[in-house]
Amino acid sequence: MLHLNGNEIFAADKEGFRRQIIDEGEGPIRSYSYSPPRNDECVYHCHSESTEIFQVVEGEGTIVVEGEELHVSAPDVIVVEPGEFHLVRSGPDPFHLLAVVSPNLDDVVLDGEASD
Repeated sequence: MLHLNGNEIFAADKEGFRRQIIDEGEGPIRSYSYSPPRNDECVYHCHSESTEIFQVVEGEGTIVVEGEELHVSAPDVIVVEPGEFHLVRSGPDPFHLLAVVSPNLDDVVLDGEASD
């Protein structure tokens, strides 16, 4: 069993960023908390063979999947299928998500890169 305090897993650094791996063992999933800096976005990417599930825990932001912008807020859940390019964009207020990637593969492909 693992018990994590929500205030600790979402505590941002001085730049306002937080990404903490919760489970990256040899098991079938990888999970992490994600709190992007305000008014920022991650790199547009996909997971060639993994599904990524986001649950918004607090705040509002945008998740772009295959060019479609989805305004999300707590407690929305977004499921991104393998091969779908996506990014997370924060707004002016704190934005906290939980993410689960399954299967637990190192299969990130950046936009413009060829997939294996």
